[in-house]
Amino acid sequence: MKNLNIHFRVANNPEQKQAIYAFRYKIYILEMGKTLANVDHENKLLKDDRDDHAVQFYLEDEDGVVACLRSFVSEEKPFTSEEIEDYSLNLFSSFEKGSICLTSKLMIDSKKRNTSALGLLVINAYKYGREKGVQFDFCNCAPSLVQLYEMLGYRRYKDNITDNDVGYRVPLVNVLEDIQHYEFIKSPFYRYARELPNNPIYSDWFAKNFKVKIRHIFRNLIDEEAIWKYFSNTIGDFGILLLEGFTEKEKETLMALGTLIGVNKGNSITNIGNWGESLYLILAGKVEVFIHENNSDFSLGYLSRGQVFGLSAFVDTLELTNTVAIKNTELLELSKFSYQKLSKKNPVLANKLMLNMLKILSKKFSHVSDKWINDIQQLK
Repeated sequence: MKNLNIHFRVANNPEQKQAIYAFRYKIYILEMGKTLANVDHENKLLKDDRDDHAVQFYLEDEDGVVACLRSFVSEEKPFTSEEIEDYSLNLFSSFEKGSICLTSKLMIDSKKRNTSALGLLVINAYKYGREKGVQFDFCNCAPSLVQLYEMLGYRRYKDNITDNDVGYRVPLVNVLEDIQHYEFIKSPFYRYARELPNNPIYSDWFAKNFKVKIRHIFRNLIDEEAIWKYFSNTIGDFGILLLEGFTEKEKETLMALGTLIGVNKGNSITNIGNWGESLYLILAGKVEVFIHENNSDFSLGYLSRGQVFGLSAFVDTLELTNTVAIKNTELLELSKFSYQKLSKKNPVLANKLMLNMLKILSKKFSHVSDKWINDIQQLK
């Protein structure tokens, strides 16, 4: 779908930047209901200290800003200790400062999310990075967006992190001159990158120093049957309520929508009060479900292989519980964005999935309420 009335811009004056900060507030605070620190609620702006030294990309149409993306290259202003830790930037210290970029604050208006707007934004940002000599572009994203970034060419290279503001996040890196990787995964960056000189020193160094586990599945390279075979070998499907009543083909279709996510012991996954974005099916490991009430944590029980959590993402409610991995855990993430696509492409399967999720929710609520009441009574 063409977007002839949308234009790519680089913000170069205060008015344009203010419009971007206002757009961020609209998406993150008003639409997604996120609770972030240092938000200017009075002026309805979402801005932080990094913005003063970053390049702001955005798309606009006749109504104003419809998408934005921020890039920061450490030349004059150094990376913070938190950024160095989150992205393990010390491992890239042998490279010049101008070769490393942090990309963040990617947001798109809900009316433009099924158009070519995203492609227009990220392709132009990629071109800008190549012009500036960037070799490694880092970002972190919610599990629901990992599949999107990986199809662009970003890769998982380290353990995931928990951000105090936005929760569980997956760090990713894009090696801008890794032309072979772009070609292999059919990245939209390949068409542009192949016309430029690409020095293999960076991709070779990355391959040598980071043994990336390609356990995730490129959806445009592997068929649904192969994907389901992997998951069924990992977990089996006996007794999994989420898949109850599904045919083998329907199971294949559903699993093909998912993304593998690894969570280390002790990491939080969902937080009460946040808008959920994903449902999680546990493939291996164990998580604890709990709530925080009157300065105390009340455990609501444990979930293990074959069980699911994060169902609030599919019924448009806030997260009602917290979850934390108490063992190293592997999850299959199903985003609400994938569900929305499924609803249009295969409404019968989407309805089956929703029915099973409602069954799970009804069982969870009865168990949760009984456990919560019992715990509170014991404290009296």
